[in-house]
Amino acid sequence: MCKKIVLLCGLIGSGKTTYAQNNFKCFTDLDMMPRSSTKKEQVALSINLLKTDDVVCHISCFPTEMEISVLKEYEIEYLWIDSTISQCQDNIIRRKRQRDMENLAKVFYENEILYNRMLTTVIPFKKINVWK
Repeated sequence: MCKKIVLLCGLIGSGKTTYAQNNFKCFTDLDMMPRSSTKKEQVALSINLLKTDDVVCHISCFPTEMEISVLKEYEIEYLWIDSTISQCQDNIIRRKRQRDMENLAKVFYENEILYNRMLTTVIPFKKINVWK
């Protein structure tokens, strides 16, 4: 079987971690790593997990060039949690994660940027709706 990375993406507060927890045996989430961890370390962890698992879900708001470049030797499936900005804002406020609450305006602004990137990307995302 070919080793596969599922790049699970979406706005901040869209439900990426919850979706990964419910749908994948193995996943990496930078938010669940020590606060000083880097995206590069998360990628290395995802690759390392492929030694024992055939599928690893790698959570990222939007894939960076580095992630795409390093992971391209594996089969990649791109998933996008299809949510509205207002759904995510409500979820961010409801979950009260300290890092988000420290600068809520910045988090909301970052979601606007992510949303616009999604609208113009050529990345072949499969959209999934978890907000039914």
